[in-house]
Amino acid sequence: MTSRYHRKRWDPDPEETPPLHFGHMLRVDHLIMGSNLSKGSEGEQACLICFDEYSGCYQAFAQTFRAVENNVACLRKFGGTKGHGRALCSVKSDSAQELVEAVKQLDWLPEPGLPNDPYHDAKLESNICRRKEGTRAIHLAAGFSHVA
Repeated sequence: MTSRYHRKRWDPDPEETPPLHFGHMLRVDHLIMGSNLSKGSEGEQACLICFDEYSGCYQAFAQTFRAVENNVACLRKFGGTKGHGRALCSVKSDSAQELVEAVKQLDWLPEPGLPNDPYHDAKLESNICRRKEGTRAIHLAAGFSHVA
């Protein structure tokens, strides 16, 4: 009766080194909007989601189209001063060429996943799903239409 519930800590793979600072290990992926009705006010059709392993920080960047130049600007903004020109920064992503090329232009280490693999980055994918579901719930609670 007096014992407390203690959550078990998940231990990462012993071969994988933990991140040392902000920007050391990043995960990135694109979120693509489905229809013309779900575009942003400026015509945004995609969103670049960035996640930092060290701090747990997420940031989303709306984009009108997925291009290398847009991705370089977004990654440079997310990485900040710690990430500029450091080869120590590794970025896990899917095998999209616009992401891999953007990472290479920043002189970071790309770690692309396998093509057409839905489980390439389950941690980031599940978090994207939670963000989308939360946004839908907020919009419904605010009185927006159910039809998208």
